[in-house]
Amino acid sequence: RESELISQAVEKVSPSVVRLYFGSEEGSTFIGLGVVLNATGLVVADSWALGEGGSAAIALPDGTRVRAFVTSRDTFAGLSYLQATTSSDMKAPVWAPASVSSRQPVLGETVFMLSGKTVARIGNGIVEALFPGEEASASSSGRPVVIDTNIGQDSIMSGSPLVDTDGSIVGVSTGISRAS
Repeated sequence: RESELISQAVEKVSPSVVRLYFGSEEGSTFIGLGVVLNATGLVVADSWALGEGGSAAIALPDGTRVRAFVTSRDTFAGLSYLQATTSSDMKAPVWAPASVSSRQPVLGETVFMLSGKTVARIGNGIVEALFPGEEASASSSGRPVVIDTNIGQDSIMSGSPLVDTDGSIVGVSTGISRAS
């Protein structure tokens, strides 16, 4: 059943979703979500949420917080890549890389978004349209730039991952995609 597939996909992808903050631990401000891409702590996030900032605090699902610095930006897609750092006196966190879909989403496919500042929330729906964008981007690899769904706006936040029923990331909410 579709609901079981979504539940299993949420369980698979949740360890790979982190929360981003500006400021110190006590006075930090939530700015959005990020997705872990590899076992060394490379995280992709919405550039809009980071603004011109070059760093953020990352909160892992287990509550561990580490500092991360922007290593590159894809201005066309609206994505920033952050690399987590740890000090020598700190135990290195265990990173759970997300599975990124190798195929393009298709019209009518069931997808969901993870969101939530403090508690995980989902919004599910279907892919309604695929927009190729006006420019070619090396990072888009021929994929659609904007994936339009019928997921309600209250379920979408900066950096929310768009996930298929296999638990693979098919997109990330960015300021560019939300403006479309």
